[in-house]
Amino acid sequence: MNNKSTKQKFLNLRLSGLTLRTISETLGVSLSTVCRWNKKYSDEILKLKTVNAHNLNETLGPKIDMYLGFFEKNFQILSKELEKHNEFIMPYDKVIEHSVRVMNTLHKLISLKKLLSLPVSPSDLSDSFLNTDDEENDMLNDTSLSQTIT
Repeated sequence: MNNKSTKQKFLNLRLSGLTLRTISETLGVSLSTVCRWNKKYSDEILKLKTVNAHNLNETLGPKIDMYLGFFEKNFQILSKELEKHNEFIMPYDKVIEHSVRVMNTLHKLISLKKLLSLPVSPSDLSDSFLNTDDEENDMLNDTSLSQTIT
């Protein structure tokens, strides 16, 4: 490797999840050279990915735990409310729609929590996977469920 700048560019590109072929084209070096660098710096790449995963876990872990706690609390409240009523006041299709949204978001949170325990780079997690704020806000702000069940 010619200099520290090229090494840093290679490491950054590798950590961003690019393929060796794409890195080769981006840096203007042969694929065999990039393969050699990948092998030579594999320990360093793994350490950096582990640090990235740890940083993600530190940043996102508490938020995920908060949302999981939110779900648990609200499932308990909903279960108690449903036990009080013999029938749903909410239309069945709305119950299904809300249930699917809640379960999809819960699945994403649990999957993300599992991923955070693995050595991955931030680019390994797609933006759509991480970006559940709109969906969560919709759930938090949607009062139709609580209004129709009471």
